[in-house]
Amino acid sequence: MKKFLFGFIGVLVAVIALYFTLIYYLTYSEGYRSGQLVKVSYKGLVFKTWEGQLSQGVSESQVFNFSIEDDEERVIKLLQDY
Repeated sequence: MKKFLFGFIGVLVAVIALYFTLIYYLTYSEGYRSGQLVKVSYKGLVFKTWEGQLSQGVSESQVFNFSIEDDEERVIKLLQDY
């Protein structure tokens, strides 16, 4: 019974790790968005990430939130300068 329980827990952990790996690394969309850059900030309590907002319309209801990976230093610098 212990062998089955440990095997089941091991498989469950592996499936969850695979799921989150696929969610992080698979690209589900490619393309471009245009609009006015609202903000770029480095935020987070435990895990600091670069986050930005792009306004795509007249009202604040059409805001596109995006993240920038830390190794994209050139993109971060360009967005900060913009």
